[in-house]
Amino acid sequence: MFIDFTANQAGVAPNLLRYPVDIIGATDPHTIVWRWFAYSYKPAANQFRWGNVVPGESFALDHLSNTGGTVTARWLGGPPPPLICNTRNIYFSTATDPAFIGACTEVTYSTSSGYLSCKQSGSAGHTSAGIKAKFAFGDTPFGNTEFTLWPGAEVIDVQDEAQDPPKVNGKFTLEPNSVAWSVGDAIEEPHHYGSKISPWLITEPPLGRSRLAQQETLW
Repeated sequence: MFIDFTANQAGVAPNLLRYPVDIIGATDPHTIVWRWFAYSYKPAANQFRWGNVVPGESFALDHLSNTGGTVTARWLGGPPPPLICNTRNIYFSTATDPAFIGACTEVTYSTSSGYLSCKQSGSAGHTSAGIKAKFAFGDTPFGNTEFTLWPGAEVIDVQDEAQDPPKVNGKFTLEPNSVAWSVGDAIEEPHHYGSKISPWLITEPPLGRSRLAQQETLW
């Protein structure tokens, strides 16, 4: 079984680059544990990275204004996470003017001005330099943690070892799994992408990084 976070998909459906990671267990009926990457060369300093997923975290804004359905707001605090330049939706979870609470779409961010803009109809006409708010990435106040669970197994060998010498002939060896495979099933075989993070080439599993367990309570 694999967990595939929507926020980590790239491309346009149905041509999506997915990044599913394997589930390794569950601690109770509502909590799963999956394998994920941690950033650090020193295990004691490992820091989890969720890719584009930002769970349950709120970011502060002020100077909220909505003119003609377009909200503008000033970013507060330190530099925003890179996801601010690559997200479509945010959700205002709190605001000194309640009209802004809710989803805001078509997000853009200006690194020069430090202001973001997005589309929201319910707060049109509300404007004040004193309006402050906090938002989460995604469509809910809980972050962009939407995911799909996929049945599957890791491919551990693409050669037919029964042949001498072993050959690539369409037979795969899979890890032990409980998937009910049937003849004619349509399957998808995602290949984890590599990315250049200077001066290292990050592959799967990343060089100099550790695969650790991450736990998530579903509800």
